[in-house]
Amino acid sequence: MKETHPYEVPAFDIYKLFDYASRFGLGRIGVLAEPMRLNQIIDAVKRRTGAKAVGLVGDQKRLVGKAAVCAGTCGEILNLVIAAGADLYLTGELKHHQALAAQEAGLTCICLSHTVSERFILKKLAGQVRKLARELTVRISKTDADPFTWKTI
Repeated sequence: MKETHPYEVPAFDIYKLFDYASRFGLGRIGVLAEPMRLNQIIDAVKRRTGAKAVGLVGDQKRLVGKAAVCAGTCGEILNLVIAAGADLYLTGELKHHQALAAQEAGLTCICLSHTVSERFILKKLAGQVRKLARELTVRISKTDADPFTWKTI
């Protein structure tokens, strides 16, 4: 600043910015305790989330040893998942070209739908918030729902 303003004393403030990006991020990735077949994973996901259908990309007979997960719309981190060497990516939704990129990279993906990938955890999350912030009234909407109606054709 002094080089830009050599004729005066510039006024400035310095703020330390906390680097959240290095501590937190979208999704998680890890190695399974024991490799599992994709159909076993789909069964477990359906039990835990209530999903009635899944969208699949890639090898459907795959043995999964390393998996990544990110709820909602997480196509933006697809390249990180591929670079990390994951066998499986469980997410809410991917765009068409992201699905093609995953397929080309040899990554198997399970898409639950945006809503299903997030809403199953609301009751548990509400309970945790109630315990931590007893002064708050926590409610889960009874009217907010998946805008899609899913039909088998």
